[in-house]
Amino acid sequence: MANTALIKRSSVANKAPTTSDLSLGELAVNTYDGKLFLKKSVGGTESIVDLTNADTVSYTHLRAHETREDR
Repeated sequence: MANTALIKRSSVANKAPTTSDLSLGELAVNTYDGKLFLKKSVGGTESIVDLTNADTVSYTHLRAHETREDR
């Protein structure tokens, strides 16, 4: 049986999630702006990353940052 991943979404222009809107590692999409967001934590400081404005990230780069348990 297939699993369905649900991504939080908004269709309001320029709306971005806050750290209280997402769990760590959770994704959100703004369908109006075509933006994808991710919640991350570095040194205990949580933030929202706009993945649409990030430098192009390759599959190899993403795999390099996975732990063995993630693979």
